[in-house]
Order: sequence, then C-alpha cells, then structure tokens
Amino acid sequence: MVRFIAGLGLLLLLALVALMLANAVVQRDWNGMLLGLGFGALLLFMGHLLWRGWQLARNPALAEVSGVQAGWMPLGRFFREVMVRTLEGRIVITGSVTCMLFGLLALAWPHLLSSRPGLLVLFFLWPAVLFTTYVKTCSRSNFRSGVANSATLLVWAALPFVWVIW
Repeated sequence: MVRFIAGLGLLLLLALVALMLANAVVQRDWNGMLLGLGFGALLLFMGHLLWRGWQLARNPALAEVSGVQAGWMPLGRFFREVMVRTLEGRIVITGSVTCMLFGLLALAWPHLLSSRPGLLVLFFLWPAVLFTTYVKTCSRSNFRSGVANSATLLVWAALPFVWVIW
C-alpha cells in the first residue's frame, strides 16, 4: 500500500514538473528548465528505486542474485521502523509536511511568495529532495541518530523557507 501511495505521489509530482517545464519553455526561462529537468530526473530515479524495491520484495531470491545487502527492508517497514523512530526521520517528516502545507497556502494566497511564484514548485518538490538527503546522510551511520545528521537535515528542511525570506 505504501508503494502504491508513493507511486501516485511520484506521478503527481512528475505532472507538476511537466507543467513547470512547459511554463519555463514558454517563458524561455533557462533556470526553470534546468530546475525542472533536475527534479524530473530525481523523481524518475526515485520511481526506478520504488519499482526495484517492489520487485525485490516480491522475489527474495532476486535480492541475493542482484547483490542487495542483508539489511535491506521494504519501504513501508523502513518508514515504520526507521523514519518514525529517529529524530532525523521526524525532522524529514515534519519538514516535508510543512513544505507541502506552505505550498498549499501559497496556492490559495500567492502573495505569500511575493513576486516569485516559481518558488511554489520548490515547496511541492522539496520533500523528495529532503528524503533523498535523509537517506544519503543517515545511511553512513546506519540510520543511528547523531548531532551532525540532525543539524544537516534541519538546515536542508529550512532551505526553501530561507530562500523565500531572502
């Protein structure tokens, strides 16, 4: 069920990126095009990982053949047993929900983003970046809590808000 919801979320985000790219092409905004292509590539990579995880969960023998580590776990179990129970995971969840809520508020009241409505896409795509940063940062310490990991993720969670204020 978690994979299905994550897949739907990725499809919705890909649709949002496609709209962003179309708007950037019409306005000849090179920064918007590069940002859209980067986020699109990130979302496609995450979709590939989601698909691969689904295949490995269905066929454990495939995991042995493909060289997956012994500590590999399905995505739903990862959320329940790792993300929800660590400080870093809670930072990622809180930062992602806050970004999405701010994005929805900015949709309703565009003046929140002043004269930069293109930042709206950033708030909807930032949870994907934040999750990727979480996996990259915390996998080095085998997902054990630490001050450096928490501080890094706090900075990453605050970046879109700092960008709006700046």
